[in-house]
Amino acid sequence: MSASAHLESPQAAGAALPAKTIGSRLASIVGERRVLVRQNELLTYTADGLPGYRKHPAIAVFPGTRDEVVKVVRALAELHAPFVVRGAGTGLSGGALADGVVLLGLQRLTRIIDVDAENARAIVEPGVVNAVITRALAGQGLHFAPDPSSQAACTIGGNVAENAGGPHCLKYGVTLNHILALTVVLPDGEVVKLGNPTGESTGYDLLGAFVGSEGCFGVVLDATVKLTRDPQAVRTLLADFMDVDDAARAVSGIIAAGIVPAALEMMDNPTIRAVEASVYAAGYPTDAAAVLLIEVDGLAAGIDADARRVEAICREARARGVRIASDADERARLWQGRKKAFGAMGRVAPHLVVQDAVVPRTKLPETLAAIRAIGERHGVTVCNVFHAGDGNLHPNIPYDATDPDEARRVEEAMGEVMRVCIEAGGTITGEHGVGLDKLGYMPLVFSEDSLATMCRLRDVFDPERRANPGKVVPVHSCREWGRHAAIATAPVDREPSVVPVPEAPGGRLREETLRLREEIRAAQQSRTPLRVVGAGTWLDAMHPVVADRKLEVRDAEIVEYVPGDLTMTARAGASLASLAAAARANGQCIGLDPFGDEKGTLGATLATASAGPLAHAFGTPRDNVLGVELVTGDGTIARGGGRVVKNVAGFDLTRLAIGSWGTLGVITEATLRLRALPEQDLTVALALPAQPRATADVLARLHALPLAAWAIEVVDGAIARALNVGDGPLVLARLAGNEPLVAAQRRELATLGDVAAVDGDVWARLRAIEPPGATVVRVS
Repeated sequence: MSASAHLESPQAAGAALPAKTIGSRLASIVGERRVLVRQNELLTYTADGLPGYRKHPAIAVFPGTRDEVVKVVRALAELHAPFVVRGAGTGLSGGALADGVVLLGLQRLTRIIDVDAENARAIVEPGVVNAVITRALAGQGLHFAPDPSSQAACTIGGNVAENAGGPHCLKYGVTLNHILALTVVLPDGEVVKLGNPTGESTGYDLLGAFVGSEGCFGVVLDATVKLTRDPQAVRTLLADFMDVDDAARAVSGIIAAGIVPAALEMMDNPTIRAVEASVYAAGYPTDAAAVLLIEVDGLAAGIDADARRVEAICREARARGVRIASDADERARLWQGRKKAFGAMGRVAPHLVVQDAVVPRTKLPETLAAIRAIGERHGVTVCNVFHAGDGNLHPNIPYDATDPDEARRVEEAMGEVMRVCIEAGGTITGEHGVGLDKLGYMPLVFSEDSLATMCRLRDVFDPERRANPGKVVPVHSCREWGRHAAIATAPVDREPSVVPVPEAPGGRLREETLRLREEIRAAQQSRTPLRVVGAGTWLDAMHPVVADRKLEVRDAEIVEYVPGDLTMTARAGASLASLAAAARANGQCIGLDPFGDEKGTLGATLATASAGPLAHAFGTPRDNVLGVELVTGDGTIARGGGRVVKNVAGFDLTRLAIGSWGTLGVITEATLRLRALPEQDLTVALALPAQPRATADVLARLHALPLAAWAIEVVDGAIARALNVGDGPLVLARLAGNEPLVAAQRRELATLGDVAAVDGDVWARLRAIEPPGATVVRVS
């Protein structure tokens, strides 16, 4: 490729701009040294962390300030020039590769703009390296929780684009759970703010839609990130097994016991041997079939009880040995082996193909056995190192890409691996993203209507589809997509796998979904407004609808409930009370407890994004739903997300539908994340002083206490009297966990004033009671 190459716009019907012309325009903004156009200069940017693809950008531009980024994007908009945003280039899906288009690098935007330790948040530029945030917080008792294996190099902009995870997302959540707000420049040059620095927002969840959009919706200018308190105590365990199935059974046992480890990782024998033969040797037993690296953290009280329970579960599953890291150095060594496992495989072969599928946790043994058989059948070595706690597999195959026969066998093996994971009820990516690498698999997990709906969402942010063209959703699924931006001479080393398109995922559509589709289509043709109705208990809430015709959601069935996976799929007409009862019968609970009548339905709760006291620990409905089925306003039946606990495949229709009050479509079905009921569940009331200033002081001290409560609500005297728990204002706290943990939290609360145990039924009464003029405040 030379500087005389021409750049085509996807919407410009044949118009082509010389790269030199665009380069001159960009150089006038950032300076000539920050614009690369020669092929040898661009070679560094032809690949990311996944070595199987080579894509050559036409131009690379590297702005150094926020204003320069905005000016660059606006210049590209004027020229109708497509572009790809790139951070550190550590991604593993080919998502940041620019194929004959402009590459916009953000690695010079490295400022930590502000740190607000009191409110546990910071504002950072997109080029800030993940691990740098935590280093900058040294001594303040805070850290940035997302920890992908590349955290020493990857940037926050890339983490946002991919909704990155990491080992500790099992307990702490993925990047989305730690982003409060974003300032972004849309592809047309408009600067907008998404989300709210306080973490509370109304309206459509555009922040949730943007995070994980893989650079297709715009460019991050800054991110307000949530910071997490450092745990009081950490215990890191290494358990080794002589059978992979035993290790998988231990994973299920730990999760079923109600213990939520900070991390729960598995490595098989080929991976162990690769690590131990490298400079990252961690002391893993090389004769073990598999090891589990398990970390529990939190308050000091109760941590040892959790560690002992984890050890017992591992031994019950026939662990040969279980050891606990004796100090910080040993813990760091154990983790270095896990996080550097990908790098260690460079000793095995010069190239590596990595996948990122997720399967239900209960399907781990059979899925791992199938993957082993696939490797043997194709004569390739599959190394498994993955996030076992959430079923996020990372099957890796080291190979020599210069050997055509081996490359073919690897490609065939990986295709079979992905199909096995999908057939197990899983998804194609849990954290690496779709990018280029998994485009061919998207029709296996989403119907054409679902993919087209994702394209319509993309058009809201980027109608010309110039940002990261040709990624995430197959081009044929985006109706009226213009020509791809490309330079004819751009070489391609490897194309995404092409897979056959089956029938719509999920197979049969339920009768009610089909009925709702027809009613919506008829209403659209007659231009008749519809009012969506579930149980009809909250029709006067906040957003009155002017519509005489009702669209009733009646189907109340639980479609699928797998206690071992802690997931439940139910129809939107199901009452929360019925779902809670089904979960409770299996020692589990749902994380949804909105204020209102117990007859309230799942659909209404999700449509309104209504939350209750449990939001303190488990988040809002958007944080508790894994996937939805919905019927849009034109009668399209679409699905977002899936039925596994980790999923970044496609654009996030799920979070967008939740809280949309039915304006984007009717939610007909949802899959929920469940929690195990705790060993102990104690509700206490802390009396507050009558004087407002003294109350404010107590609440400030409460906020600083080391607590792991499921719920904390401040109620005024009117509510306290109505609940029959006191005469004045007080704090209601729900303390859950093992016995030492609950007892320690009660002692902490007692340092603030008089604490008394109250009936746990008070939470149900609180949700239903509404005395005039009363006040309830959630502490978070």
